[in-house]
Amino acid sequence: MWKKFFTERLAGFATANELADWLSRMLCLLYDAPCLKEVQEFRLLNSEMECPSLTMNFLYRECMPEGRQLMFRQAISKLLLRHEKDANVPAETFEDLIYLAGLIKRVDLLESLTEAIINRLARKGERKSLYSALEILDSFAPAEEARKAVSSLIDSDGFDEVYFFSALKILIECEPSEAMTLVARFGPRIIKRYQRFLKKGKKGVIEFWDKVNDIFCGRQFEGTKDCILRCLLSAK
Repeated sequence: MWKKFFTERLAGFATANELADWLSRMLCLLYDAPCLKEVQEFRLLNSEMECPSLTMNFLYRECMPEGRQLMFRQAISKLLLRHEKDANVPAETFEDLIYLAGLIKRVDLLESLTEAIINRLARKGERKSLYSALEILDSFAPAEEARKAVSSLIDSDGFDEVYFFSALKILIECEPSEAMTLVARFGPRIIKRYQRFLKKGKKGVIEFWDKVNDIFCGRQFEGTKDCILRCLLSAK
């Protein structure tokens, strides 16, 4: 029922901008009073799928011919950049778009996703959006596009250092041979994270090394962990 209805509806869009406008309207009207039939159908589908990201993924995979799926992804890229700066769009809607990027699993969405997150962090410092984005980017590793995205995020002004090790882990997954170079590059930030953990006493020290061991697991990283230890000792 829904597949036929939405396949016919989506076939009417000629450009990514038109599709982006329609998807934005559906998302924004999702919880408003009933109006257009297509909004009611979208709500029913969303109720069946249980969340907007799964609903839009259904539209992408089941209602868009393969030859038109690029236009759908272009529309999602436009929505990511549009919604991150729109104060009238609920934060949950932006989160849905982030998770949709992970469900679609195509690297051509990562540039707009990263730009949107960096802009949002600089303006609002949203920790939840950063966590969600890193979670999605981790699923793309070791793709070069994922490495570039995380490198941009970790160097952005609004980056929350709480997620430093999460970002570093993705970079190591993408380029394990560059572990020593990354440790040298981020040495001062590793020291600062250690100092924060040190405030918790022995428990904090254990937590710090648990995170380090989680990132640098395997014999090939023994020298890297020794480098981190020397870095910490030299800072005392």
